[in-house]
Amino acid sequence: MKKIFKLLIMIFLAIIITVIVGVAILVKTFEIDRFKPRIIAESSHLLGRRLNFKDMGLGFSLKEGVSLHLKGLTIEDDPDFGKGDFLKVEALSLRLDIGRLLMKRQLVILKVEIQSPELIVIRDKEGRINLESLGKPSAQGAAREILQRVVSFNQGGWGPSVALAQ
Repeated sequence: MKKIFKLLIMIFLAIIITVIVGVAILVKTFEIDRFKPRIIAESSHLLGRRLNFKDMGLGFSLKEGVSLHLKGLTIEDDPDFGKGDFLKVEALSLRLDIGRLLMKRQLVILKVEIQSPELIVIRDKEGRINLESLGKPSAQGAAREILQRVVSFNQGGWGPSVALAQ
């Protein structure tokens, strides 16, 4: 009976180690850069402002799990307030729930770490601030979304493969 119990424990540990090594290898070899245009487009649409970043990568640790790292993140200001950046972040780290991502295809962020943020808030003569329009799609963004949906529909619903000018 003890031999069977020891064998089951060894098999269980082997499975756990194999899964951990497999996830680590997947994270290290996964080409996340191919998703950069889609991440930028979707994020810009959700914010109603143009978002960009210089570099991104995936990380894995036993303590933290899977994380997404962005460097040089910028969000443009509302065009009514200026042409500069509304937000600049040197580095951003997002810890992801990999279970939900794999099982339910939901992106759940468990933890956010921001390094060196710079937020520029402007108030105009009418008392409005540039923060109010964050998350509201602009007219140009709404037109772009309609065009992308038409292109997506015409290509069988798999998403646009045509690059649209920014």
